[in-house]
Amino acid sequence: MRGKTQEAKRFLHPDVGSLALTYQAFDVRDAPAKQLVIYHAEPGSDRRR
Repeated sequence: MRGKTQEAKRFLHPDVGSLALTYQAFDVRDAPAKQLVIYHAEPGSDRRR
């Protein structure tokens, strides 16, 4: 059984500071012990360049 497949997480990036990202994890069919994890910012969140 896998853990959560979607959740919000906070990261502290050394150049841009605090980031609030949501992740979603997907099982990889050809590699049962592996997952693909995608992190993304919520729509409308603060952008920094």
